[in-house]
Amino acid sequence: MIMVKRILAAVLCIAVISSAVPVLQIGSGAEEAFVLPSAGLNYDRYPALREVYKDYFLVGTLDIFTGELRNNFMAYTYNAVTHQNNMKPSLTQNNKGTFTFNSAHSSIVAARALIPDVQIIGHTLTWHSQSPNWMWDAPDFDRDTALENMNAHIDAVLGEFGGELQAIDVVNEAIGTVSWDTPGDWRSALDKGEGWFLALGWEWVELAFLRAAEVVDKNGWDCKLYYNDFGLEGDKAFAVFSMVRDINNRYEGHRPNGKPLIEGIGSQGHFNSSTRPSAVEEAVRLFARLPGVSISFTELDVEFLNTGTLTREQEIAQAQIYAQLFQIFKNYAAGSANTTDNPKIIERVTFWGADDGASWKSSSLPLLFNAPADGQITAKEALLGVLFPDEYLELHPPPENDEDRMKLMIPGVYVYSLNRGDIWAGANIILGDNADEWPWSAAYYEEDGEIIDGEVAFRPEKDETYRLSFSYTALGTTGVRVRWINDNTNGGYTATDGQVVNTPPFNTGLRANDVATMVPALFNNGMVNAGTYTVVTEIKMDGSLPADDLVGNLAIRGFQGGNAFDINWIKMERVSDGEVMFLWDPLNPPDEQLTVDGEPEEEAHEPEEETHEPEEQPSLPVSQEPDDEGSNTFIIILLTICTLSTIGAVIFVVLRKKRK
Repeated sequence: MIMVKRILAAVLCIAVISSAVPVLQIGSGAEEAFVLPSAGLNYDRYPALREVYKDYFLVGTLDIFTGELRNNFMAYTYNAVTHQNNMKPSLTQNNKGTFTFNSAHSSIVAARALIPDVQIIGHTLTWHSQSPNWMWDAPDFDRDTALENMNAHIDAVLGEFGGELQAIDVVNEAIGTVSWDTPGDWRSALDKGEGWFLALGWEWVELAFLRAAEVVDKNGWDCKLYYNDFGLEGDKAFAVFSMVRDINNRYEGHRPNGKPLIEGIGSQGHFNSSTRPSAVEEAVRLFARLPGVSISFTELDVEFLNTGTLTREQEIAQAQIYAQLFQIFKNYAAGSANTTDNPKIIERVTFWGADDGASWKSSSLPLLFNAPADGQITAKEALLGVLFPDEYLELHPPPENDEDRMKLMIPGVYVYSLNRGDIWAGANIILGDNADEWPWSAAYYEEDGEIIDGEVAFRPEKDETYRLSFSYTALGTTGVRVRWINDNTNGGYTATDGQVVNTPPFNTGLRANDVATMVPALFNNGMVNAGTYTVVTEIKMDGSLPADDLVGNLAIRGFQGGNAFDINWIKMERVSDGEVMFLWDPLNPPDEQLTVDGEPEEEAHEPEEETHEPEEQPSLPVSQEPDDEGSNTFIIILLTICTLSTIGAVIFVVLRKKRK
């Protein structure tokens, strides 16, 4: 009997340990093992986003209803719908006094039929884009006429739809360039040289909100009035914060029930591979200081440059960014599921498209689901980061310091991006460090009142020709310039550059496949928004170009001061022998930065353009990445001991029976 018990105990030991071997725990000492699903299955094999976050915030998408497959997917996944285009001024009143509401009504009807509990979001009443110029009385810009046009448009459109809406973007993208030294000067930042500002000045924003509030309040509707903008991190976030705070303070008590004039801030959230989640959280905490003001992320996507498909590394990096963002969204969610001590202010997260096939940046693969194919809409790795942000980041820890994601420090090469929280976009390339000798440069910069010595990218040889190549993605600003600058600042163009930049041939628009042979150079012919382009400039360093008679420093800037673009990589090479002087390439970094004047020097490489086949996914949704290899080794050893013990016990019983 004792021997039977030993055998049973050994068998039980095997059973317990065997059942434990395939369980891959995330985190040491976890009470329950978490199994991370695999990507690549149809959308309905995963928990629905709307259900996962129903007690946190709304999860929205756009009014793109194109076929049964996508419609069913949208009904499963989302519970809020934003008008992408049908409520914009050019579609609701392109001709003065003629209102066209059929498309917007059709979107609302379709959304309610598909998602009975859907919340409808209006976008947008006033904007400088997709609006006819007659609205602000161009070219006369008469204030009274423009204000009458604005009021009539808001009365008609909001009067038609206000009772159907959970919220509406009253003003879209009003803030332009923010001064780095006075980011709180929001009035000056409104001067974009276009749209309503030309007729109504800085007051145009509050005038629009005053009229919208009048329409909503007199009808007793519960439609929140939002200000919506992109790049709301860093100084631009502070400019918007200052604007909303000032307007709401001045109109305190203007609306019933203590409502502020501006009730919500919409952060569009067009992010990319260089986005700093910490900057996003800083902006959320800043906006949380505004009494009675909600926050929504209104146009969320995370784009990655690619060659037709994301590499495995890019898939994980995109999922990491999404996971970090949704950790932030959960921690500041307005819903009851948020049990943190943080301000509870985020009421909606809207993806700017249902899947990659319905995105305005579809080539950048920015969303959570693949485009429809073979009767399915399959999940990307990014969906796992959104559904299980904490678990995903424990399995795939992000870089320790996200501020360094794109700061691959090549001496003398400085790259800036609104998506990283910088106050402008572009690059400075420092070519000299002696103001008295060739090639002449003021490589210093000022920080907190202190002059800091700068470094050079390389020291060009006189009369040598160099080729500057760089890739950029248009995120609203389609054209770029190459210019001469004095130092590492945003501006500071050389005197001769400023004299010729707007004169032929320096202002002749080049195409992406043209090679510029002079600086300043303008590339803006044939470029479109969301496009990615590589442009080339060849420069002979003989002092003949407009750099104040000597070679100064090169700058990459957006056309007409635009900052809505991202630089992907920059390369400078000597034409005579093809030697690479430097390569700044954050998506494919070498082990050491490639530079001619420093050690070690790496072999030059072109930015990778390989097409990566998607990795084959296992049929069962089980993670294959254990947290601790040592624990699995111990289990295998223990399993082996128990197995041998069982075999020995069985042999012992058999031999004993034979003796009997």
